[in-house]
Amino acid sequence: MNNCLSIFAIQKNNEDIIEALNSIKPKTKDVLIFNNCISKLKLAGKEVALHFDEMLYSRENNLLVLVMQDSLVSFDDIKILLGEKNIRFREYDCKKEKDNYKYNDNLKEFYFVNSKDILEKTIKDSKVKGQDICTYYPNINGSLEIAYLDEFKNKDCLKRIAFDRVIELNDKLILIVNQKIKNIDEKEIYASIAKIPLKMVIDIDVNISSLEIEKKEKEKLKRIG
Repeated sequence: MNNCLSIFAIQKNNEDIIEALNSIKPKTKDVLIFNNCISKLKLAGKEVALHFDEMLYSRENNLLVLVMQDSLVSFDDIKILLGEKNIRFREYDCKKEKDNYKYNDNLKEFYFVNSKDILEKTIKDSKVKGQDICTYYPNINGSLEIAYLDEFKNKDCLKRIAFDRVIELNDKLILIVNQKIKNIDEKEIYASIAKIPLKMVIDIDVNISSLEIEKKEKEKLKRIG
């Protein structure tokens, strides 16, 4: 039995929210949803401009759903969908933090994966779309922190996800989640990629080339402006 936390990060494909909520068992009573969250995603010590401002969590279902700021899915949409499924929930509309966040439409989708089955499903999705190569970064680590502001504007952490390896495809970045134990070992990663199959390039660098290109383009636009 797989007791890993299922993580859904809703970004460009808003239909993913249906799959996420369909995984909630009937009569679940511990669903919590948070609005106006503060998130910080770091890769190799550098912050990535991808923010999640809505979160759903259920310990009973071992489920975490993160919704990207500027996604078409709203806080009200989640409440309506839960209501249609007759799932009870508690909602928290947190204090909103001022930010200058602007979503980069060229940013690839991020997937937080912590089981071999989900890894293979995620890679296969790219294979079906015609991709046949990936880059594996065994030395990149990072974290995603989700926090909120209380009524006194103190920042408290809701959830922290740590990851220590990355697989990059043309359409997505797969972050391998590992908390206290390695849910996916090195052999399973190689076996999953070979099973699909995809050609694999191993890059021992601690920087992801596509993110570095986006960073340079952003700096270039600033200079032009």
